[in-house]
Amino acid sequence: MMNVERLEEWDAAAYFQLRLQALQMHPEAFATSLDEEAKHGVEKFKKRFQESKAWTYGAFDGERLCGVITLFPQQLKKVQHRAEITAFFVHPSMRRHGIGRRLLEAVWEAAEDDAYIEQLNLYVTAQNHAAISLYEEFGFSVTGREVEALFVDGVYYDELRMTAKLEESL
Repeated sequence: MMNVERLEEWDAAAYFQLRLQALQMHPEAFATSLDEEAKHGVEKFKKRFQESKAWTYGAFDGERLCGVITLFPQQLKKVQHRAEITAFFVHPSMRRHGIGRRLLEAVWEAAEDDAYIEQLNLYVTAQNHAAISLYEEFGFSVTGREVEALFVDGVYYDELRMTAKLEESL
């Protein structure tokens, strides 16, 4: 049975392992490199889950963490109507089972419950057509393109900025 829930400090080790797998399998999809993330260790995520204003959700297949997503509400007064979706990953063995959709629904509901958030933003590698299609189903549209945003193993990757207004989408 698939369960989606907000991660707590005791989930940090499983999150860290899945995060390293994501960075190894898809380095073009994340700004952080595997080496950079590995240096931080589990403690970074324990602290984030305890103290952060960010909300990280995980999809569990039984006890196994197989997908994650983070929502970072903006804290500054002029931009507190926005939140950023980051660190979205579903393990390849679990894709095409609706897990990505359930994770997006979890952060969407969290954003709707926040009195300030009106708009969700995210960045996606322009070549990630499956993710782009999912985001479009949720009402996201492309609001910008950063050419050569990431440089991984000698290859440049463009990123798309996508935005959804909560009251106009889903």
